[in-house]
Amino acid sequence: METKFYLFRQNNSGGYFLRDSKLGVDANMLIEANSEVDAEDIFAKIEDEYGEYSFNESCDCCGDRWYSHEPDEVFDDIPTWALEDRSTSIIMLSGKVITIREEEDSMRYQDSIN
Repeated sequence: METKFYLFRQNNSGGYFLRDSKLGVDANMLIEANSEVDAEDIFAKIEDEYGEYSFNESCDCCGDRWYSHEPDEVFDDIPTWALEDRSTSIIMLSGKVITIREEEDSMRYQDSIN
């Protein structure tokens, strides 16, 4: 069975993005999985490990933290933009997390203390 990459997008709720390099939490999360259901299960596991309340916080003006708990897009391969975007984590089927970072990061983040 060939895997696909499922994109979950985070909203800039409260004026910042959540980020946890260990879990792969970032503004854009690409999850490699065998199916959409498997990708959603991996996303839910990350949510549990991060802490459900903090992971899903929202604010009145910006709305919910996550656009959806279902993938926003599906790709056959890692899209080129994901390898260049400093706000993307790629969670491989093996569990390895790849994060793209630059020294000068103009996006506001709240790093997890995990």
